[in-house]
Amino acid sequence: MIPIRLAEAAVVDIESQIPADRLENFRDFDLRPTLEALSSDTSTWTNFAIPHGPGWRVSLEGISIAGFHLFITNDLVDPRPNALVVYAIDLWQDNFPK
Repeated sequence: MIPIRLAEAAVVDIESQIPADRLENFRDFDLRPTLEALSSDTSTWTNFAIPHGPGWRVSLEGISIAGFHLFITNDLVDPRPNALVVYAIDLWQDNFPK
């Protein structure tokens, strides 16, 4: 498994972009399954991640929202091998630009 954590900035992105009444659904139906898939299967990672800035961008259509981009890079804080960090998230409640 690849360790993946959410940086505080990513948590702020989520909380500032999604209304409180939709937040739990996003976490349960979109974010958690995505992070579990990315951490457990390297083929999932390589199929969806494209180079972007200091790391990669993963773009996915959502279940509770229209879609979202995860911005991920190597985690320099976590000492475990191949650890990653989601440093930013862009979310679209409607009209996901893909």
